[in-house]
Amino acid sequence: MHELISFAILWFFMAGAIGPNALISIDSSIQYGWPRALMVPLGITAASIIYGFLSITVLAYLLEIAPGMFKLIIVLGSLYLLYLGYKILTRPALEEGSATKSIKNNKLMFLGFTTSLSNPKAALVYLSVLPGMAHSENIDPVILIVTACTIVFFIYSAYSWFANLFRNFIIGFPRRQKLMDILACLSFSLIAVKNIYYVVMEKALT
Repeated sequence: MHELISFAILWFFMAGAIGPNALISIDSSIQYGWPRALMVPLGITAASIIYGFLSITVLAYLLEIAPGMFKLIIVLGSLYLLYLGYKILTRPALEEGSATKSIKNNKLMFLGFTTSLSNPKAALVYLSVLPGMAHSENIDPVILIVTACTIVFFIYSAYSWFANLFRNFIIGFPRRQKLMDILACLSFSLIAVKNIYYVVMEKALT
């Protein structure tokens, strides 16, 4: 139990950093309202389950035998983040009342799932923590993954809920919406460029 609590605290601070998952949770909450926006954290959690099980089974082996594949995934994931930023920047401003009807729940969940899965740096986070903890005799790997995914859902639900508090100050005000969209687009773009830069510089140094 002591090891599980220590892991939960560590995972909370590692998963809580601002990144694509937090940004899409915040943006979706402002755009589509609460509690519908919880479908996005649910999608992020589904991706976390996949990363969790892969990290304690075959992910490390795949990265070892095919490091080029991971670099390709980084580039493709970065392009997807750029696409998300573009879509956010070019969407029209929504009026109050129309925002909640503009997207289906399954698409919101898919948005969270693809955003999380497209960020390969998440794989490195899972690989840096879960395999070592999973091989401990004191912790069941399934309980470990359930704990990690529960924390993930809690964190991004909290981001979503907090963003919803500001929704009434943004929806219905086109200039404020556009400013938020510009900031979201820049954030996704900077993360994508940073990831691509990592791949390019690593190739230059090898």
